[in-house]
Amino acid sequence: MAVGFVGNSAIGHDETNDGDITTGAYTVIGGTDKIILIDGGARNTGTAPTSVTYDGGADLIGGADEVTAWFNNGNYSAGLWRVIDPTAGSKTATMTFAGNTRPKHLQIIEYSGAETTSAINTATGTNTAPAVSLTTISNNSMAVGLITQDGNLQTTPIYDWTGGSEAGETERIDRGSSAGANAIHYSVGDIIKATAGAQDLSATSDSDGQWLMIGVEITEEVVAAVYPPFPRLKPPHVRM
Repeated sequence: MAVGFVGNSAIGHDETNDGDITTGAYTVIGGTDKIILIDGGARNTGTAPTSVTYDGGADLIGGADEVTAWFNNGNYSAGLWRVIDPTAGSKTATMTFAGNTRPKHLQIIEYSGAETTSAINTATGTNTAPAVSLTTISNNSMAVGLITQDGNLQTTPIYDWTGGSEAGETERIDRGSSAGANAIHYSVGDIIKATAGAQDLSATSDSDGQWLMIGVEITEEVVAAVYPPFPRLKPPHVRM
């Protein structure tokens, strides 16, 4: 079963100087081959968020479902978490800080056809241009790039994934608050990697500036072949 973008997501960005952010309500399709990525970012305040929760559940920070621990480039910070085999319904995610911080963003993205029992392979980058090289470990994986950028250095949140070093990348999310001192922009793009190996994820915009990028591999669910039962043969009739 091929990995695919489900087609809907929930996002939130916040220029308010407070201690938390919650996404909009997201209608999860759910199922045993589904995976949800929760991507958060903020201006570097020197501290990581104290909790990230999904649907009011347990804190994801530091647990088995923390895909990329909170990291920074000196100006902005980001992290990535996951929820495997989610239940269907209207859901939200919340990221909380110990003190006030702005700006910040949080988004939920759902993919289907995912092998949810395997660890997720990742790479990160903090360049002044949005690019990261991810070495996939399985054929037919989905390589996903998630960008957080300083909105103060970019007038509009317009990213061009197809204009990067790899043809075939598809933009899934392109959002941001208005340009200014408290603006933050973020984007998501993905591409199917047919053969395992190095995969560049990159995008362009009207201004480079301070970027953080997370690359993540979502491996394809392999469905075991089902064969019909072998017919039972009757022993030959022997006459004496």
